[in-house]
Amino acid sequence: MFNIYSFVEKTGVDSVLLLTANGDLVRSENVEFAENFAAMTGSIAIMCNEMLEDLNVNPVKQIIIKSDNHLIVGCALPEELFVFVFTTELSKLGLIMKILESSAIPLSVNF
Repeated sequence: MFNIYSFVEKTGVDSVLLLTANGDLVRSENVEFAENFAAMTGSIAIMCNEMLEDLNVNPVKQIIIKSDNHLIVGCALPEELFVFVFTTELSKLGLIMKILESSAIPLSVNF
């Protein structure tokens, strides 16, 4: 199973959510109201995948949401899990993606 504590240590991100395909919280690190965020991020993953299905595009493996000073990266994992990573350091995108890419699978496998 994806080790969120090791991921936080390796990347220095602010927080991580690990959730099921249904948006149920499995584990979290440094997330206030983690159950609520798990439900919302699970919905985002489902909507993104359904949108790509409607467009007849290959399933997405990662979702990136960026604001002026926040970055959220979501990634489908084996075992029907999904991880969302939150950071205020936008320069960490490459490192986050590199580590998550080694664990990623197409979203349609999970959602």
